[in-house]
Amino acid sequence: MIEILDRYLAIPSPRIERYSLTLRAVAPEDIELIRQWRNAQMDVLRQSLPISREEQQRYFSEHVWPYMGSLCPPQLLLSIERQGVLIGYGGLVHFDWEARRAEISFLLRPELESQPEALSEIFLEYLDVIYELAFVYLGLHRLTTETFEFRKVHLKVMEESGLKLEGILRGHVLVGGELMSSYLHGILASEWSNRRSRIKQLGLLVTSASRKIPLIRSLKDASRRLGSKPRVIGGDRDPLAIAQFEADEFWVMPDINMVSVEEMISECQRRDVKVILPTRDGELDYWARHRDTFFNSGIEVIISLPQSISRCRDKLSFSRFGEETGLPIISASMTPEGGAGSLFVVKERYGAGSRRIGLRLSMDAALEHAKDLGEPIFQPFVDGPEISIDSWVSKTGDVPGVVLRRRDVIVAGESQVTTTFQDAEIESKVIEVIKALRLRGPVVLQAIISEHGLQIIECNPRFGGASTASIAVGLDSLYWSLAEVEDTHFKPIFSRTSGEVRQVRYPVDRIVYDSSF
Repeated sequence: MIEILDRYLAIPSPRIERYSLTLRAVAPEDIELIRQWRNAQMDVLRQSLPISREEQQRYFSEHVWPYMGSLCPPQLLLSIERQGVLIGYGGLVHFDWEARRAEISFLLRPELESQPEALSEIFLEYLDVIYELAFVYLGLHRLTTETFEFRKVHLKVMEESGLKLEGILRGHVLVGGELMSSYLHGILASEWSNRRSRIKQLGLLVTSASRKIPLIRSLKDASRRLGSKPRVIGGDRDPLAIAQFEADEFWVMPDINMVSVEEMISECQRRDVKVILPTRDGELDYWARHRDTFFNSGIEVIISLPQSISRCRDKLSFSRFGEETGLPIISASMTPEGGAGSLFVVKERYGAGSRRIGLRLSMDAALEHAKDLGEPIFQPFVDGPEISIDSWVSKTGDVPGVVLRRRDVIVAGESQVTTTFQDAEIESKVIEVIKALRLRGPVVLQAIISEHGLQIIECNPRFGGASTASIAVGLDSLYWSLAEVEDTHFKPIFSRTSGEVRQVRYPVDRIVYDSSF
């Protein structure tokens, strides 16, 4: 009878724990579940017939258990656990120890394979662990994969993790009676090492971090998917800002108007900041004006050109731009314009549009409301549902796509509940507007769908409070922003999920244990 070891002697420890995953050698009690998972997903495997219990037991007895004590086994099969629960298996197969190469294997339980968001997160974490195992501990030179063309999520994740497409075997496999192509990817140890060393230098500063916990979490996830251990610095003037409990580091920042640009750059360099993501409307002008100075000091600010920022922040200028270009932007003026019975919206010319706004006001009421504002502007009241629109613009002005969101529940000007939807005509018009504005990075527009069609209210050239909903359907704006910093030739691909999502934003408790309190 074969003695079954509880670990592979070729790997450094019985259990490898990284991020949310634990990898360990496949145990005898795992193989029945693995058999069921394989039989349920034969279309994605090089397996044409169901595996019986006897065949599964015989395979492991002959091809797995006997080699666990070898320093150069023909394969390493590892169970994947999350929070103590077996969720999949994989490892390295088809070793060529002389050439120092192997093929990556990965399979999750069927219910997780059918959830794109969970699959992406787990697969990215898994690949990061496998790269380290293969290139650091096993001394391999090259890893490869073969993936069928319909596995879109897997293909997207692999390329995000650094695997490069090396070839396509056209019409190579028969899946469900249809010939499919196989995509061949590979990554060299040197590529992984160079990529990791470059990305690990990125200190990511989120300014005016305040309560932007979802943004910080999404930025950490984007950084991790690029192959780095996240280091997100939350910056805020308020020493009590709760973002400090989510960020990896916290910086009580000075008032940007009270220190010189040289002092600010020096403080950023002291914290090894390489990328800055401004998040508050009131500071966008500052970062836009000085972005070239920061860039020349080795710090990239994800911000648009000064003139583009100024146009978007000044609602009167934004309106006039719409008139000049014929774009569907709601008109604005310094005085109410309209006949008897006209209704108006009154708001501040600069700053957050929802702050001290007056809605659906008569001429007299609009003039009275304006007395309490610093620099009021007047717009015609347009009836219809208000929507938010998320997008992203590359350094070269490319717009990979947009995501439309209904604002189901609005609190303090932001969507507490938001639901994505699709409309090809609106999306096309929005892309035209964004390109005309010559923006860069994450963008949020507010608009109304009236009886006359799309009417754009304002544009915020930054990441929005509820923009994480658009990340969930494929508009990966934070990841794209970081990838573009790392690779100047990066070209994003917007692979939108087929379904829609509803995002509900609400506070949750976080308990922190520390004996030093």
